[in-house]
Order: sequence, then structure tokens, then C-alpha cells
Amino acid sequence: MKKLLPFILLFGILTLRSEQFTLLKKVESIPENGQVTRVELQTDAGKFSFIPPANWLSQVNSPDKSVVFKSPALQTTILFRISTNQLPNASAIKQAVQKEFEGSKIEEFKCYGQNREGLGFSVSRPVGGGVMYMSKLGVFPGPNGIAELRITAPSQNAEQLEPIWTSLLNSFRWEDSQAQR
Repeated sequence: MKKLLPFILLFGILTLRSEQFTLLKKVESIPENGQVTRVELQTDAGKFSFIPPANWLSQVNSPDKSVVFKSPALQTTILFRISTNQLPNASAIKQAVQKEFEGSKIEEFKCYGQNREGLGFSVSRPVGGGVMYMSKLGVFPGPNGIAELRITAPSQNAEQLEPIWTSLLNSFRWEDSQAQR
């Protein structure tokens, strides 16, 4: 069973290592927010970083090269996943999203991180018991892989998604693996 890790800091940095996947949590100071924790993921595709909401729980899946953050009430999740296996074009990305969310209302938009442009999708879908869920996805292709950033919550909490989504995108960075060397 996957292990939930409390979103804590130990001497300012918490490091989890696995083959070709390293997760770092670093405290930094930002004028508009004070001290925040920036998450850095290092893989063969590059170094990725963003600032998740404070006090959210994190769950690492090294084999899948993903990290899930859960709100304290466990109703909202953020998924960050990296894929280095394939480099699909925009059409293939759209088809994959349509297949995963078949029968859902899907709206497409351009999605921007600090230094990347990607495809964005807003998805509204029913889950068990007729409860509606809302997701926002950002898919960022690069020369060495694809980064996916996704936030999901019950539709009644949809208004809370937008500021969290905007903050994630504003803090998202990707340094190519060649730039790290």
C-alpha cells in the first residue's frame, strides 16, 4: 500500500530517492507569500518544480514518476506525473484525454507555466453516486518527456480550484536535463 507522507520539513529539505526519480522539498522566501515550500522532482526528462498548497499531504509513487498531494480534508487532489516513454503531439494528447474522460464535458485551453506552454483541459464528470467532479489538467510537452499537472475536486468546491490552479501554474518550472549538466 502506498505510504502517505506528512507534508513536513526536516531541516528545510526532505529527500526521497528512487531510480531516476528524486523528490526534494525546499523552503524559500517569496515576497508576496513569505516562506513557502517548493517541490522539485528530478528525472531523466529534467528538473521540475512547483509550489503546492501548504499543509497538504503528499504521496510519492516513484515507479510511476508521480506525486499526489491531498488537501487536509482529503477532497481535493493534485497529481504531478512525468513521462519519458513517449513524446506525443497535441492531437495524441487530446485523444488520450478524451479516452480517459470518455462521456465527460471537456473544454480545451492553452496552459502556461513559468517557462512552458502546454495544453490545458477542464473536465466535468460524474463519479459514483452521481457526484460531479471537476478537474483541470495541464500537459506540458518537452524535448525529453511530458509533464502533467492535474487538480481534481468535487464540483461544489470548483470555485476553490481556480486560485490553487493559478498558483500551481505560476510556480511551475521545467529545466531540461541537458541544462542540468
